[in-house]
Amino acid sequence: MIDLSTITGPALAAIKQDVSWLATNADIRIVAKVLMGAAAGIATVAKAILYVRKLSTDIAAGKVVAQMFEQTRVASFSKSDVRDAITGYVWPDASSIDPSDEADLRNVPVQGPLLDAILKATSAARERLHLILLADSGMGKTTFCINFYAKFRKTRKVAIVPLGRADAIEVIKAIPFPQETMLFLDALDEDAVAIRDKETRFAELMESAKNFQHVIVTCRSQFFLHDDDIPAGSRIIRLGPRKAGEAREYPMRRLYLAPFSPEQIEQYVKSHFPWYKLATFRARARARQMVASIPELSVRPMLLALVPDLVKDHTTKSELFELYEYMVDKWLQRESDWIDQTTLLSISKSLAVRLYVQQQNGGMDRLSPEELGAIADSYGNDAESWKLTSRSLLNRDINGYYKFAHRSILEYLFVSATLDGREECFRVPWTHLMTQLLISRHVATNGGDLRVTAIFDRDLAETGMLPLLKRESHPILQSRSGIVSIVQSGGIDADASRINESWVMKSYRVKEDDGVTTLTDLVRGVTWRFISSAPAGDDPRIYMEPLSSIAREVSYELGLLNRPSGVVPEPVVLGRLPSTLEMLWLYGYLQSHRDAFGKNFPGAWLLESHRLFWLGDALKGGGFLTCTFNEGDEPHAPVRIASIGDSKGNGGFAVYEIAHRPGVPWNPAFSAFAVRVRRGLLGDSKGGGAQGSDNAMEP
Repeated sequence: MIDLSTITGPALAAIKQDVSWLATNADIRIVAKVLMGAAAGIATVAKAILYVRKLSTDIAAGKVVAQMFEQTRVASFSKSDVRDAITGYVWPDASSIDPSDEADLRNVPVQGPLLDAILKATSAARERLHLILLADSGMGKTTFCINFYAKFRKTRKVAIVPLGRADAIEVIKAIPFPQETMLFLDALDEDAVAIRDKETRFAELMESAKNFQHVIVTCRSQFFLHDDDIPAGSRIIRLGPRKAGEAREYPMRRLYLAPFSPEQIEQYVKSHFPWYKLATFRARARARQMVASIPELSVRPMLLALVPDLVKDHTTKSELFELYEYMVDKWLQRESDWIDQTTLLSISKSLAVRLYVQQQNGGMDRLSPEELGAIADSYGNDAESWKLTSRSLLNRDINGYYKFAHRSILEYLFVSATLDGREECFRVPWTHLMTQLLISRHVATNGGDLRVTAIFDRDLAETGMLPLLKRESHPILQSRSGIVSIVQSGGIDADASRINESWVMKSYRVKEDDGVTTLTDLVRGVTWRFISSAPAGDDPRIYMEPLSSIAREVSYELGLLNRPSGVVPEPVVLGRLPSTLEMLWLYGYLQSHRDAFGKNFPGAWLLESHRLFWLGDALKGGGFLTCTFNEGDEPHAPVRIASIGDSKGNGGFAVYEIAHRPGVPWNPAFSAFAVRVRRGLLGDSKGGGAQGSDNAMEP
């Protein structure tokens, strides 16, 4: 056997001798000291530069706040609001399409830098600009306004008026030199009057801003249910002669904030992980990996600010609710030197509910020290002793009033208070973000938080959170592959997969009147109408509609008539035919209730064999469509395009084409049953839980 010590012993001795030589060699020691001194010097200089930058930013923020106050006499933003907004700011891009319509928000087509687009549109050679800037919560609408103001406050007249203020119109009218001023009307979605009546309030605001050189309105994109609801006109009339073809009213142009590109994210990461810090390169790598795996971070720059803390804590949060929860928890930890974390959280929830309800009733988005003191006193805390840190989520403005650093933080705390059972949370309209946070909480806990499910046992009419899924589903011209794709999806998309099936079951409402069943799915906001039954003794053709009338109706609805008449087909007035997607949703209702109640539930007859139903979709190039909920019977005339079996492997949903063969006319007598769908989303439905509702489903 070989003795390894005979080999390793001499080698270790040689290494010790070399180390000893290095330690005792005067030249090497001098070089080491010089290098260590240089490194220390570089670190000191870097820290000094960082300190100067922070001091400079702090001074600049103070000047911006002072100028804003002097201009409007309103403390719209605190010094910390402005400091946070301008620190390490990355100028965003603009998009001409709504990013929320894209499957992956990180792959949105970009029009170009937003700043360049606005500067070009407001150049001296251009006419007055009226623009609505849309984006989701936390994407940087207000931050852009503040940075635009800070960048151009010395060269342009710029004013920002937060529309969350009850006195917004009075503030607008008091701004001097409107003809020379670019006006930002920030957060239309936070205007209490606009929440109740968008169109009227928008007209009032634009009337008050009619004398300004340029007007830019910011708003959450979800504030408008459909694209058609977004104002296309500014309500401001051109004065003087107009060019040929020029409209009398100034147009309301539209842009969307685009999510950060990889280059913008890299710019942000580098600015928050400086080169002079040890372990920066490893931290940057973890940050890049984290952003790539959590889409919400790139979509919402406000949440991107969490990356340094997430990297430091070696933790990952993938759900929206978790990210806000983490943000608030870090804040509570920072403030724990002077107040108990549980107490501060309770006070913050109460403050969020108070502020939100106050705004919905036309009040301000902040509270006076006395009002905050009353809330703090109820938890045994003295508000006068509050020592909020520089990274606080609760800020004081120049007048001493308290407000949350971002609207979405208030909404997260409001939802948290709702989960605690605060009754007032169910008596005001909810925002889209609040609903998304509630769903996110359900997903984050894998349905384990029963408080979320319990909310859907309540009457939710006043919250307006229903429908939860606002997916466009109107009939359109379809390709065969499009029909196949819809059917194979089962009517479930990424958003629908996050919804608990029990919520959908509780949301169904059924009303039977004069032989007609009206079925409403409150989660999706769709209402179907169909005959309550087709008695076995009756000739089924009595209840069916022929191809001749359906062809005219579908052609009218889809704009296929070469010479549309002024006469509207009667069925179109009563309600339109459903799309393939809407019939798949109805199939989901039928399946779930057959499994639960057998044949004893409203609409059970729709599952009977030999039942075909007209669809409002049509095939490109010709061809009308029918469907069945029981594919076991193969009809002779139609051609099957796509099908999907039921949950038990039996015949299920299928779509058929009424094919038009060359040289062979359609059979105008071909008939099928018709289900009618109420037009538009059910935005004004009276909904709630299954308990205690007069029109709750009673199978």
